[in-house]
Amino acid sequence: MAPTSRRRSRKAETMKVDDASPPIGPGPVQSSNSSSSEATPPNSSSSPADPPPPSPSSRRSLRPRQPRRNPPIPELDTSDSNPEDNFLPPRSRSKPSRRRPSPAPNPLQNKDSLFNLMKSPSIDTQAVASEWIDRYKTDRSSATAELLEFFLSSAGSSLTITPEMLVDFNDITKEMILEACQDNPKVFPLTTKTSTWKTFTSNFLEFLRVLFLQCQNSIIYDGFLLESITQPLTFFSCVPLGHLRYTSTLILLKLTTILEEIDTNVRSIIEKNRRQLHSEMKRPPPERSLGRIEALDLTRTELQENRDVLSASILNISSNLFSPRCKDNLLGIRLISIEELAKLLDKKPIKYIGHLKHIGYGLSDVIPEVRLRCAKVLQSVYQSEDLKFKLGDFNDKFKHRFAIMGRDRYKSVGVEAVKLMKIIYQNHKEILSNDDYELIYDLVYNKHRELAQVAGEFVKAVCSDDDSSPQDGDSSNDSVMGGLVAFFAESERPHHAVYLVDALIDDNEFMQDWGCMTNLLLHGDLDDATIVNLVKIMVASVQQSATGESPYGRARQKPLTMGEQRETSARKEKLTEHFIQNLPRLLGSFNNEPEVATHLLMIPQYFYLDMYVKSHEERRLTDLLDEIRIIIDKTSDSCTLREASKTLEWLCSERHPKSSQCKTETDNILSRIIKDYEIAMDDYQSVIAGEPTPHDDETTNVVETLKKIGIFSQCHDLNLETSVFESILEVIDSCREPASDLEEGFRHAAWAVFQSIVWWKYRLSSGEALGDREEEEVRRLRDVTVKFVQDMKFFLVTENNISPGIRADAFRIICDLLIPVCEGLFDVPNPLRHEVIYEPDEDLGNTLNDFLQEYVFVQDDSDSIDFCRRRNLLMAFCKLIICKVFKMKMAVGVFKHYDAFYNDYGDIIKMCLMTAKEINLHSWALTIGECLASLYEEARNGEGDGVDPEDMLKIITLAKKFAMALGINTTRIQEEIAAIHFKGIDFVVKVPAGEIENTQVPPKIGYLEVLVEFSGKLLKEKKGAVLKVLDTKLLAGVEARGIEWQPLIKYRTSLNARKGGRRDSRVREGEGSAGRGGQRRKTPRKPPLDVTRVKGPRARAPGDEAEAEESAQSVSRYINERLRRADENERNEENRRNEGAGSAAGGSIAEPMDVDDPLAESGSDQLEE
Repeated sequence: MAPTSRRRSRKAETMKVDDASPPIGPGPVQSSNSSSSEATPPNSSSSPADPPPPSPSSRRSLRPRQPRRNPPIPELDTSDSNPEDNFLPPRSRSKPSRRRPSPAPNPLQNKDSLFNLMKSPSIDTQAVASEWIDRYKTDRSSATAELLEFFLSSAGSSLTITPEMLVDFNDITKEMILEACQDNPKVFPLTTKTSTWKTFTSNFLEFLRVLFLQCQNSIIYDGFLLESITQPLTFFSCVPLGHLRYTSTLILLKLTTILEEIDTNVRSIIEKNRRQLHSEMKRPPPERSLGRIEALDLTRTELQENRDVLSASILNISSNLFSPRCKDNLLGIRLISIEELAKLLDKKPIKYIGHLKHIGYGLSDVIPEVRLRCAKVLQSVYQSEDLKFKLGDFNDKFKHRFAIMGRDRYKSVGVEAVKLMKIIYQNHKEILSNDDYELIYDLVYNKHRELAQVAGEFVKAVCSDDDSSPQDGDSSNDSVMGGLVAFFAESERPHHAVYLVDALIDDNEFMQDWGCMTNLLLHGDLDDATIVNLVKIMVASVQQSATGESPYGRARQKPLTMGEQRETSARKEKLTEHFIQNLPRLLGSFNNEPEVATHLLMIPQYFYLDMYVKSHEERRLTDLLDEIRIIIDKTSDSCTLREASKTLEWLCSERHPKSSQCKTETDNILSRIIKDYEIAMDDYQSVIAGEPTPHDDETTNVVETLKKIGIFSQCHDLNLETSVFESILEVIDSCREPASDLEEGFRHAAWAVFQSIVWWKYRLSSGEALGDREEEEVRRLRDVTVKFVQDMKFFLVTENNISPGIRADAFRIICDLLIPVCEGLFDVPNPLRHEVIYEPDEDLGNTLNDFLQEYVFVQDDSDSIDFCRRRNLLMAFCKLIICKVFKMKMAVGVFKHYDAFYNDYGDIIKMCLMTAKEINLHSWALTIGECLASLYEEARNGEGDGVDPEDMLKIITLAKKFAMALGINTTRIQEEIAAIHFKGIDFVVKVPAGEIENTQVPPKIGYLEVLVEFSGKLLKEKKGAVLKVLDTKLLAGVEARGIEWQPLIKYRTSLNARKGGRRDSRVREGEGSAGRGGQRRKTPRKPPLDVTRVKGPRARAPGDEAEAEESAQSVSRYINERLRRADENERNEENRRNEGAGSAAGGSIAEPMDVDDPLAESGSDQLEE
């Protein structure tokens, strides 16, 4: 007996010691003699309780059988047959194959095999594992072969594994397995996403774990099972076959994880044994049991040997597995390798830290799923206390990737990367550089909301740890808020406070601590820049809390639920309650700072106005209105005045219970503004009357009061008196002079008149009774509108030497005014008001178009502000086209720049282009035709020599874009497309008088190359109509072939071509297709018949070789006869063509086929060809 077996027997005789974790499930309890029984040969006798070993006849032979000719059909006798024979598939009755026979697919057909058992949803994996362990104790070679066969069947193999293959795992065995896996699988079980195979995969992994955990007591240490399994699987994990490599890698990875779990159990038992031995040795010598001490020592030695076996097996698997498989070309293998390595790093980080480099390499993988998984693995690695001081080499090699991954193209990867950076900051702050911080800081303003939120959490962590922010006596929110304000100031994005707040407000309550913010503003020692930034953050927080909406460009993935809406309503009540009491104090403290006051005046627009009555805070409303009045009197800032006007409009709304009080105060404010203007204007006129040049104070007062009138008229109906209105019109007239003193007030005066006209029309449309003054009011409104439009038109003319700023303001005002005044008041019962107030003429449209060409469509490198202003001007003009103020032909000046200014105004022009197409398709088609013609006319040389090639290319490119705008399905718009061609042909034919005669080449013939781009949109009938018109109007060019006529030839070719631009090469004159009656076949041509691939009739499937050979000969004779007939028909047809009789019916006539013809259905179409 071996020393190990002797020690085990001796241990069992002395005492019973706790083994490793007990077996799982109802399997048999393994005794101490299990190891000795496992060492016996398979043919040794077994106990009566054990099942008898399977006989050799119970398993089919794994060697391939030779096919027999004409095998006799045996009679079915179920009494003497083996039950396994019932699962044999029936023999195929097809003709013998020339391929060499393959092994019988036994594993996939046996219903009792492990492969088929795993498909059942209700399988008991513990019972199946226990049964396999019983078979292993009886015959370990056969059981191991069955297990390996199950593994290979999961990879798609149908090969049966014999014990001899395990003993001699040579190159022949490997080749047989590879060939079986390569030929068979059409469905790969472990990656197929159907319900059956999902169940199989789940049971497969569960069975693998349960089986080896039940073997952890003794079987796993016998040196046979692990070696017999891991040696083939290690080889198969490197083969080129993806499904086999995936299965082998998955099993080895799971096996490594299971062995580590077993090793942990063994280590805990060793520790328990050590404590027992130490306790026994501490006893006094009389009470000490030498037998127990010896048994414990033997147990410890045996357990240590078992652990050494496990360590050797784990090292053998991991050393040959992780390095190549983490870089495998299959995505699935890389993912499962990283997943299992993550589990091992979590359980035993020190042991597997050497494999951490594979996770680092995965950060640069081309597949985002791999990068995402690696980032998640590293999060747990950097949170581990065991690896805190052992990541130096890894950090030096891969830390530069961490921050860069935050800008990954796939935002989910960036989110996990920023989470990783936060964990590194909390645990390994020393490895981060300032550049890494900057990369994460910028992500707070990213349009992806989830990425911005995790970046906001990183910023919060940095602000919380900033030692310079907190001061003595400050609360935690005060310190964090101070750090956040400092971060916002350093980011140099003054207009992006809403994005910073949106990134933090969901998960951080301090963003809604308005009491803290108010306390810092009122009592904090802050500089001016810090106050402005803090107010921006506070107002953005109020806006986000009251509406629950994300800022522009950063939309939520899902709309607000009912619960979130209730939370938003509660937050709105909370902020209203707070700022009702504190906002007047804030406005009083910062009424001399326009930027701060501008943002503070936005807060009342998010109030619940009912709270003034519910909380009995009416006096707070009076304080608020007083502070707004003081700010309006003191400031002349446009933004501050605009926000004050909006706030007063909100407070005067009908939903406010105290709206009457607010309207009274608002009327007082507006009256004071108008009175200030009258006083300032009187002073200015009195100064002009006495002195030729007024003082700056008088001019400034007029401009500031005009500014207030123009701004407040946007939200409130000032209802200006006639004298005031006429005074403002005089200010506009005074700006006609080149060096006017009131040039700065032109914009405000023009906007005041514009808003007055709009409010005037609104009062008429409201149906207010005017009595006898009704006709006079309508006439006066029409006269004022006509005069005002003419004044604005004067400022647009280039010859008047008006400054560009005034011209741009006049253009914008005209475009905005024409939309409301060009609509009739048809909703009013009085027919007098139905008349249109103003009808623009074509001259006004040309003036506006000239301004666009001069100011908007220019190639210069102006600053971004001027560029944005030009875009706004272009949008204002496009609205006139869309709203039908001007005819569509006015859009020619805009559409012709679609390609040249595509990067600057492409979105605006495309919107106008497609909307105009929906309004009137026929007019739209004529407009784009006129647009192309005008561009061609502009590009022509002065002498009429043609167009420069570069300019011609630009025109053709624009024509292609217009053709794409027509869409794909042009069946219903053929008339409009034909109109483009007819208009283009007329443009080519029309020759200016005295330039050239019509009998010569038209000077604009090159324009036909532009029309070629629209030929593909015409159907065959319309092409013929266009071609007929072309030949009628260009009769001289029908037979011309000179180089000067090449555009016409190209255009005619495009009209003659089929859809797709080319003719069918198979259609020739005097020759028909192979169909009956000389008609062209509509079905595509089939390849010529291959005699060697024609199969015999299925109804006559022969039972022996002679019958099969006879059938093949009959088919061959039939085919030869049909080919001979086809050649005969072809010769007869050729003779008829040569004689000139029936050239139109040149198709060959197929012979009628017999009903009993064996190829009447399968090969008739091929033989006709």
